[in-house]
Amino acid sequence: MRKIVFVLIGILTTAIYATDVDEAFEALKNGDDAKAVKLYKKACESENMSGCTGLGVMYWYGSGVKKDIHKAVEIFKKSCGGKDAEGCNNLGFMYEQGEDVEEDINRALEYYAKACELKLEVSCKNYRDLKSETE
Repeated sequence: MRKIVFVLIGILTTAIYATDVDEAFEALKNGDDAKAVKLYKKACESENMSGCTGLGVMYWYGSGVKKDIHKAVEIFKKSCGGKDAEGCNNLGFMYEQGEDVEEDINRALEYYAKACELKLEVSCKNYRDLKSETE
């Protein structure tokens, strides 16, 4: 019985997280960046890594918040560490391009590889392409 209760709590918790992220996406579509930030932040604080990645993007581009690259990187590292492939891919891109961070090809490869391991196909391609350019 206890196992069933924990499973149900997990399912309900996941549904709540998804709702915050879904609502944030809807807010973005409606042009309400400030609302999206609040919802992504709520999801991220609840350990929803997709919400963290969304929040990181908002800080990266300064949408609904003051642009803060350091905070974006910090949040992407959290989401990547929590196995969100998009967060890892974003870090890979930032380090590959030197976009708002110091260019670091080795770090870019590391983050692309992790995202690829998490089954994000675009990251597998990014990894292969960057690896072939550096050989």
